[in-house]
Amino acid sequence: MQKPDSPAGGYAVGLVFLPYLFLPMLAFGNAEYTGTKGTLEPSLAV
Repeated sequence: MQKPDSPAGGYAVGLVFLPYLFLPMLAFGNAEYTGTKGTLEPSLAV
């Protein structure tokens, strides 16, 4: 889940109401995914 003060909530609302404006911002912006840095479980590794 996202934190309540994160900018992702604003992007979600913007994508719903103004997708033609927010989709290019999301696609061509300088933001990077900073998800978990864990490894796959051994049973899921291919």
